[in-house]
Amino acid sequence: MNLLSEISAWETELANLRSEVKILREAKITADFELDQLRRRNAILEEKVEYHLTRHIRLKTQLDRTGADLVQAIHAFAADDERERGERGDNLTHAHEPIAQLNNSNTPT
Repeated sequence: MNLLSEISAWETELANLRSEVKILREAKITADFELDQLRRRNAILEEKVEYHLTRHIRLKTQLDRTGADLVQAIHAFAADDERERGERGDNLTHAHEPIAQLNNSNTPT
């Protein structure tokens, strides 16, 4: 009789373990699905980040070039203005102060 009760206990434990394995497999399937969804979402977000970083770099480069062109145009204008004053004989030195201030405030960051 003792052997029959031990076999019955082993069969009950085996059934419990099979049930637990089934639950764990289902949980693993769910976790794998969620992980796959998160990986896909992460890939999409990484693409968006890369796009925005590239766009930021292009915009900054364009702004830097535009700023450099603007400063160059201001210097050219000032040189033309100075040449015209020299031809007319004007000796106004204070007219260059705003340009000097612009040069001092236009340090690259």
